[in-house]
Amino acid sequence: MTSDAIDTAVRQAREVMDGFMVAFNAEDADAMRKRWFNFPHVRFHSGRVTIMERPEDFHSTVWERLGEAKGWARTAWDYV
Repeated sequence: MTSDAIDTAVRQAREVMDGFMVAFNAEDADAMRKRWFNFPHVRFHSGRVTIMERPEDFHSTVWERLGEAKGWARTAWDYV
């Protein structure tokens, strides 16, 4: 693989990750369901496993701002 091809692949991967984060921070459930998740979707988080069989099953507990997420305002990558 050439360095140009690697640079292109890295740029495209970063665009995907950034696009996901923009949709998540915008609380855009429709975009999350249609563009960013595949279903069934399995999520490992907070010592639990959540399985969403259909797009309608998606919801974000962070957006509900309950418990630890009470003061949530946005999410960001620590590093990519």
